[in-house]
Amino acid sequence: QRLRRQARANGTLQTDGASLLTAAGSVSGLYPTRKGVVHSAGTWNHAEIIVKGRHVEQWLNGVRVVAYVLESPDWVERVHHSKFEQWPDYGRALTGHIGLQDGGTGVQYANVKIRVLP
Repeated sequence: QRLRRQARANGTLQTDGASLLTAAGSVSGLYPTRKGVVHSAGTWNHAEIIVKGRHVEQWLNGVRVVAYVLESPDWVERVHHSKFEQWPDYGRALTGHIGLQDGGTGVQYANVKIRVLP
């Protein structure tokens, strides 16, 4: 599956963030993003999430910022030491809903596309 989106923050909080574990492009609290990739507040960012089997890649503005394997020993360990530990099935569903969040500061989405990869 491939998720493509463009997001623009409303305000000044869309920066590389105080923590790369929660900044744009990260897997919130599990895998940090790369510093210096997110565009400044008020401009559009282009994000892609590519899932092939259990392998996940997250791209931000043409740069691969995160890659991981769902249910790998590393992933299980990170979930175990995160806020998601209380949900035993976190990240394990093969089908379901996709949620977009804003972190409380407001965000705009455009051109959100989901497609199944061959």
